Amino acid sequence: MPHREALDQAGVSRPRDLPDTLEFVRRGAHVFLVNHGDEPVTVHGVTGVDVFDGVSHAGAVTVPPGEVTVIRA
Repeated sequence: MPHREALDQAGVSRPRDLPDTLEFVRRGAHVFLVNHGDEPVTVHGVTGVDVFDGVSHAGAVTVPPGEVTVIRA
């Protein structure tokens, strides 16, 4: 079963239309995005500040391939 289907069956809330190569975890005021794929992934509906570089995001975050992004709301 693809990752996305397992999450849906378990009732895990996450944005739709994300590739199986992207992990999306929300913990309190932080969103953790891990891109295991070979292509960048844009996640819509995420607003906040990147904890690594201080860049503000208003509604979308692009995670480069093989990278981790953590956004503080």
